[in-house]
Amino acid sequence: MKLVSRLRPSGRSALILACAAVLAIGITSIATGAASDFVRIGKRNAAPGTTAIVGSTAGFATRQSNNTNGDGGAASYGCRAATGKEACLFVLNHSGGQVFQFSSNGGTNGGRILVTPPSGKSAKDVSPFTTNATGVATGLNADQVDGQNASDIIAASKPPFASVNANGTTAGSRGLAQSNAVQHTGTGTYTVQFASDISKCAYSATETTTDDAGAAAVQLVTGKTDTIQVVTRSGGGADGTGPTAPADKPFHLVVNC
Repeated sequence: MKLVSRLRPSGRSALILACAAVLAIGITSIATGAASDFVRIGKRNAAPGTTAIVGSTAGFATRQSNNTNGDGGAASYGCRAATGKEACLFVLNHSGGQVFQFSSNGGTNGGRILVTPPSGKSAKDVSPFTTNATGVATGLNADQVDGQNASDIIAASKPPFASVNANGTTAGSRGLAQSNAVQHTGTGTYTVQFASDISKCAYSATETTTDDAGAAAVQLVTGKTDTIQVVTRSGGGADGTGPTAPADKPFHLVVNC
């Protein structure tokens, strides 16, 4: 019993030991808090300031992955920055190399850029992104511009025309109505119907022969916005004078809008 009593600390000694233990625990807590709070896996973590992760490696400083097959993303970011403020995701390469790379393994669609228009606007009023680079983007193939394919845009840039034989048949054309576009309505008189409104355009017709060549006149058919009347004439007498009556002649008609 005396040995046990000797091993038991006095009341004063026990108090000193208890205080030392509390102080040690407090110092550990302060040291841990000074570095950072623990990241809780599977929980929502909140931080009042910026959290920085700076690595020193030849590879990626951080990596995020999801091993679930068939579903589950690797990372999701969100913010509430207003227009003109910092972007939700900002990436800067300080050494002039590539800024980003997206890779899809076995997919048929590389991804999407979805923009919700502001109130009173539609998808036609917003752009998916802007860039100050003006070089050619290798590999991009714009399928349509303003709803038109490249072939449609090229065709629209070329003026409509008709190459018409003396009997009213066509030898070539662009932009005519689908069927029976050219009618031979009388001697030296033809009507040519186009597939669109040409009422605000300029017209030019020329006889395509040097045999007794005369003049060709054009005007829009009254009450029509897509049909032109062409009148071709003979060249007159042998000396170039005399009447220039209507005569069947081949001609070219060009419409410039």
